[in-house]
Amino acid sequence: MDIINPLPPAIITAVTGQPLREIIRPIGTWNMDVQATKAVPTSIPRPNIHIVQVLILHDTASNKYPINYIDVNGVSAGSWHNVTTGINLVRTAGKFFDSISFDNAVMNRGFVTIWYEL
Repeated sequence: MDIINPLPPAIITAVTGQPLREIIRPIGTWNMDVQATKAVPTSIPRPNIHIVQVLILHDTASNKYPINYIDVNGVSAGSWHNVTTGINLVRTAGKFFDSISFDNAVMNRGFVTIWYEL
């Protein structure tokens, strides 16, 4: 289920001066050890999306990591891309998320928060 919150205009506004809205989408199931990518669909037009935050849950759900988590070697564990159909998530092969600690294929893998203007 999506969570939609209008943000107070004083907090975040678009360059047009319009207040941004926030939507939180669950990523859904994603075995990151096996699958390198995951699509999170949205009907928000690409130009209206201003900020995206992606949090990944560890298999125990005790820890949350940003998709672009930087490992001890200074390498990003993944990335997100704003595409026509939504947000595409990509984990970097052989890095932090490409492990058995992120291979649960039943749980919700995390959340994508999108700030957008109408």
